[in-house]
Amino acid sequence: MFKKTIISALSLGLMTVSLLSTPAHAKNNQTTVSFKAAIVVPPCSYNIKEGNVDLQCFNNDSNKMKTTSIDFKNHAKSTEWKTLDNNRGTYQLNWTNKDKGLAMFTVQHV
Repeated sequence: MFKKTIISALSLGLMTVSLLSTPAHAKNNQTTVSFKAAIVVPPCSYNIKEGNVDLQCFNNDSNKMKTTSIDFKNHAKSTEWKTLDNNRGTYQLNWTNKDKGLAMFTVQHV
């Protein structure tokens, strides 16, 4: 009787060890690959001329640079943000004097 109990206990112990070691063995053969990066778009470049500005921004759809021209003289003083043609950002133009001789031009890139 004692011999049967020992054999049963050893069998149960061996089955438990084999069941617990199989998932551990499978885990050792698995690998986790982590990728951490940022996909960025280059900033817009500005070409400021007399009375207007040309913004050259990269267009993701066409994979080319796109130029947006903004004529300062056609803009009234406004606190509203306007969207650039290629949806790369918004801009705002605030004249600092009444004769439109000096302005603050602000661009927010998306």
